[in-house]
Amino acid sequence: MKSLAMCGLAVGIVMLLWFDAAHSQAPLMKSAIEMRVRDAALAADAGHHADRNPRKAPTDGERDLATKTLLADGWVMYGVVDQAWGDTGWVNVAEHVYPYDASGNLALHVEKKWIGGSWVNDHRLSYAYDENGSMLTELYEYWSVDKWINGSQVTRTYDGAGYPEYELEQSWDGSAWVGVRQFLTSFDAGGHLLSKVQQIVSEGAWSNFYRNEYVYDGDGHEISGEEWRGVDGAWVSEYQWANGFDGSGHQTSYLLRIWM
Repeated sequence: MKSLAMCGLAVGIVMLLWFDAAHSQAPLMKSAIEMRVRDAALAADAGHHADRNPRKAPTDGERDLATKTLLADGWVMYGVVDQAWGDTGWVNVAEHVYPYDASGNLALHVEKKWIGGSWVNDHRLSYAYDENGSMLTELYEYWSVDKWINGSQVTRTYDGAGYPEYELEQSWDGSAWVGVRQFLTSFDAGGHLLSKVQQIVSEGAWSNFYRNEYVYDGDGHEISGEEWRGVDGAWVSEYQWANGFDGSGHQTSYLLRIWM
């Protein structure tokens, strides 16, 4: 019985992490890009490259060559060239271009590959924002022969307080955008996530996939939550969790209950 309970506990934790990662995939992608741009900016300002494996010997590593270019209308473009050590010296691998608009928003990420002695387009991500700097769309395109081809896109809407309330993921079928997955979220006045529903397309219609709900105390600590899975049109509880906190706000306990 003990081993069965431990098995259920492991499954519950994995499902929680998987769901959160699926919901935040696009923001994480942009966040990872911006972290790399930040490193590139520091290297460019310092006028040197950044070794990605500084503990390795120069002949057994990789490095990034960073550039920073001031454009018109307050735009700034960062560039990063990935290089790997070859038989006799550094060899180009990939090039990344990151233009930022005058408001400091990442507008585009273009990646090229070094093929046959020249740079060849590979893929790009384009971003659009509202007046508050909240991302509205993220478009992924890939290069084919001599033109960009639609791949996938994410669109988002926000409530009156600026919190995300809807996210739609779509793929391009060659002639039109087709829904793949959507998320519906709600927040309280303090910006705490209250609910999150994930739906996927099944047999041409949206079908409930997962639902999470969260409860907070007066200090904004998440004290409990529950996850459900959509089964044949109904919500089936997967697991519940509860957190305990002391008077200083330090977490003191965590309880996970699996539906079996």
